[in-house]
Amino acid sequence: MFDYFAVLVSVVFGLALTHLLRGLGKLIQMRRQCRIYLPHIIWTINVVFWVLAVWWGMFWWRSLSDWTFTWFLFIASYAIVVFVWSLHAVPAGSFRTHQF
Repeated sequence: MFDYFAVLVSVVFGLALTHLLRGLGKLIQMRRQCRIYLPHIIWTINVVFWVLAVWWGMFWWRSLSDWTFTWFLFIASYAIVVFVWSLHAVPAGSFRTHQF
């Protein structure tokens, strides 16, 4: 059961990580047009490390032998909360390019 569930949670964590790194990359690209706010950069890097740490820590769950629906909901909702947290760290429309 863990193998299948790990793939699902890994996809959600991967999407969160992709969103965060894409936001940091856009900020680096547009550093001349945007004001860089240091607490936001630190917060975003903190969320990146949090996602990586939880993703790595997920390997511990492979030893869980009794997979109940409650555990499934808890871990799946935790992954969803981390993804939504990453969306709040870097909002989707943060760095729009100006078209002339």
